[in-house]
Amino acid sequence: MTQKRMFFAAGTVAVLAAAGIGYLAGSTTSPSEQSAPPAAVSPSAEPTSGTTDQSAYQAVFDRDDLTWKLHSGIVEIPFSRAHGPRVTEGGWSRGFARTPQGAVLAAIHIIFQTGGGTGVPRAAQEAALAEQVVGAEADHYRERSLASAGPAEGVGRIVLEGYRIISYTEHAAKVEFTTAAVKEQVERAGTTVVVVWQDGDWRMVAPSLETLEGFRVLDSLDGFIEFPR
Repeated sequence: MTQKRMFFAAGTVAVLAAAGIGYLAGSTTSPSEQSAPPAAVSPSAEPTSGTTDQSAYQAVFDRDDLTWKLHSGIVEIPFSRAHGPRVTEGGWSRGFARTPQGAVLAAIHIIFQTGGGTGVPRAAQEAALAEQVVGAEADHYRERSLASAGPAEGVGRIVLEGYRIISYTEHAAKVEFTTAAVKEQVERAGTTVVVVWQDGDWRMVAPSLETLEGFRVLDSLDGFIEFPR
């Protein structure tokens, strides 16, 4: 990976996954050469019950149902009347529909409001971390998120482009969404997130930050559904 792409990846991870500055910038290997596959999640986080709804793979959003709001001054994220979030009081989003689209939105909102440099009020970030993050890595994820100084300088505006649903049941979903930063050329990244349905809402299974779990650099949007705008 070139130095430029490594810098972009480091900044994106800081924004999207609270990995903090330097996980890639200080590394001499690309994400694919790290100790875990770039788009992998821990086996315990994989959906293990129910059958994947085949129609979920092509789940699309209604353009007229989506509104976009600027988050952290760097990225616009989608809100849906049909799929959530239903509640945004207190500076954090929750209440997502038990649908493939609801799972996609939950993954995006939870990442952006719990990660380092989120831009949400500290109390809101703490509430989101306490209520919406689960799994074996949850404590570590919370600690690193709260300790992060924020995204890398010079990352600039990030565009949320598309998504793909890797697996979906009514109990758990695995989704990947793409972001791009446009400078001299488009630098694109994919972030894979597992969410599980608990106590009436989607919760994010905390990724491992040590291995950049769930993050990869992309060359195109092949295989992804673009968000309507």
